[in-house]
Amino acid sequence: MGITIVEVIAVMAVIALLAVAFIQPTIMRLNRTRSHAPRIDCMNNLKQIAICLRQWAIDHEDRWPPQVPVTNGGSMEFVALGTPVPFFVPMSNELCTPKALACPADTRQPAPDFIGLTDQNVSYFLSADATTATPNAIIGGDRNLVVAGQAVKAGLFTLKTNLSVSWARDLHNRCGNMLFADGHVETVSNNVNQLIQRQGLATNRLAVP
Repeated sequence: MGITIVEVIAVMAVIALLAVAFIQPTIMRLNRTRSHAPRIDCMNNLKQIAICLRQWAIDHEDRWPPQVPVTNGGSMEFVALGTPVPFFVPMSNELCTPKALACPADTRQPAPDFIGLTDQNVSYFLSADATTATPNAIIGGDRNLVVAGQAVKAGLFTLKTNLSVSWARDLHNRCGNMLFADGHVETVSNNVNQLIQRQGLATNRLAVP
């Protein structure tokens, strides 16, 4: 007895359903991996910045650029400008390239060199007040901070303990990466305020690009 066309179609439909059921989880895993890749690359950028800060501090009495006068190679006199560029430029020898200053999820493009570096090539804020003696202090992180529902504007922003801080959606979908003075990096979503309160600093001025 031969197989009818209906039976053939039914068998093909079953095979197609089985194929979809088998392949779909793999596709979903790949999509999740792709969506996480920019965030992981961003974390690696911040870790590289942490290493460079540590190397720079070794040559400058355990201080970072905002705590060192310009005459000694730092950026202390530029803190009031509220731009992180003068904080990063002194570390150009350690960073080697400004590419690490641009998050891959950001629309901002990295500068070709440090001579042409501007805020529009930088994705990360940097602290003017965190020191090597305050290991829990936030020293850097993604620029897209939100306070009380409003995006933090470029410039010098004071990170007070009583602020309600979160993230905009544009970089990592309401999550953000933060670099701490002890050199570790965390992806942060809902516990930003807890991290602010444990800093050991009354205030922390952030230069936001």
